[in-house]
Amino acid sequence: MKLGFVAIGVMAPLLLSGVVAIGSEAVGESGEISVLRGHTFGTHYEISLRPDGADGRLESMHADIRVIFDRVDRQMSTWREDSELNRLSRHPEGEWMAVSDPLFDVLATGQRIARETDGAFDMTIGELIDLWGFGPAGEVDGAPGDYQLASAVRHAGYEHLELDEQRLTARRLGMFRLDLSAIAKGHGVDEVARYLDDQGITHYLIKVGGDMYARGLRANDRPWQVALEVPDSAVLRQPYTIIPVTDIAVATSGSYRDFIERDGRRYTHVIDPRTGQPVDHALVSATVLNDSAALADAYSTGLLVLGSDAAAFAASHDLKVILVKRTESGFVDWQSPAMKAYLAQPLH
Repeated sequence: MKLGFVAIGVMAPLLLSGVVAIGSEAVGESGEISVLRGHTFGTHYEISLRPDGADGRLESMHADIRVIFDRVDRQMSTWREDSELNRLSRHPEGEWMAVSDPLFDVLATGQRIARETDGAFDMTIGELIDLWGFGPAGEVDGAPGDYQLASAVRHAGYEHLELDEQRLTARRLGMFRLDLSAIAKGHGVDEVARYLDDQGITHYLIKVGGDMYARGLRANDRPWQVALEVPDSAVLRQPYTIIPVTDIAVATSGSYRDFIERDGRRYTHVIDPRTGQPVDHALVSATVLNDSAALADAYSTGLLVLGSDAAAFAASHDLKVILVKRTESGFVDWQSPAMKAYLAQPLH
C-alpha cells in the first residue's frame, strides 16, 4: 500500500472563534455560547455549551465537573504522591493490588494499544520520563547516560504489567513506574462527556489541553470547528487548517512545543519506550478522531512514536488520522482513508 503525503501544514487543536470564553476559572454566559473554564491535570480546560440546554444550571454543573476532574486526578495523576496510580507504582513488585474500576479500565485500554502498536505506546515509562526531566522529579542536568537509559528500558515494558479482569487487580513484574500522561487526560474528557450526556446536554465542546470532545452542534446549528495549528515552535500559535467535528473526540500529539535544549540539541518530551530516547524523526504531529477521547489520546502518542510507520498503522487499523511531517521545503500532510471519509460526510 502506497501512502503519500501532500503539502499543506497543520496541527494541535485549538478552540476556534465562535466560542465565547468568559471569566477565569468561573462560569460565563454571552449570547449563544456559555463557557466553563478552569485548570486541571496541569493544564486548562474550557467547556462550551449552548445555554438552551443548560437551563440555568451552569454553576451546579461546573461544581460537578470539578469534582469529576479531581476524582480522575486522585486516581491517575503521576504528580500527586497519594494518587492511586502512584500507590500501584510503589506496591511490591509481583504482588497483586486491587484498583478502582476507572483505573483498571484505563490500564486495560492502554495495554490494548500497547499491544497493537508493539510498544510504541507504553504506560510503564515513568522512570524514562523522569530521566529526561519531563516528570514530577523536575529538570535534570544533561542528557541521561547510556547505562541509565538501558536500565530503565530493561525494567519497563508493557508486557511486565499484568491485569486480572475478574478480580480488578493489577501487578508489576518489573521495577518500573507507571505514567498515564498520554491517556488519563482523554479519560477525564470522556468522563465529563458522559456527565453532560446524563444531564441531557446535547450540544457542547470539551477542551482539556489538546484533548477535545464535541457533541451536537454550535449555536448556529453548524458543526463545532477545530483549528489545527502550524507545527512549528518558532511560529506563534496560528491556525492553519480547520476541520468540522461533531459527536467525536479529537486529540493531537506533537513534538514541537514541549521540549528541552541541551548542548545545542533539542529533545522532545515524546519518548520512544522501545529505545528510551526522545523521538527524532520527520513526523512532528499526529491528530486522531475517535469515539473515545482516551483512545484518541493514546493513539495519537503511539502514532507519533511510530514515525514513518504511522500512516500504514493508521490505515490498517481504520483510524481517523491526520499526520504532518517536516521536510526541507516545509510541512506535508497525510489523511487516512477513514479521516477523508469522515470529513466528506455532511455534519449537521
